[in-house]
Amino acid sequence: MHAIYKSDTSLISAITKRIIRISEERKISIHSLAESSGIPPTTVYSLFDGKSQNPGIGVIYSLSMALDMKMDEFFSCDEMEELYKSELK
Repeated sequence: MHAIYKSDTSLISAITKRIIRISEERKISIHSLAESSGIPPTTVYSLFDGKSQNPGIGVIYSLSMALDMKMDEFFSCDEMEELYKSELK
């Protein structure tokens, strides 16, 4: 089975950067985001400290909903574009 992307770490990093950027733009603390998404704060923080190797689509969906975003909007961003370009090399 082949991976779609070269590095899980790169994908997690892009997702983490996206969450941080949106949270900062909207002045939402990570803890508040976790609470409003229904995701335990420890799960959200594990994305940022590298402990989470696969946050799962359900976690990303819940976080995007808490950020009042559709999934396609969440993934349509500079962070994902950079990841895509780096994976083509």
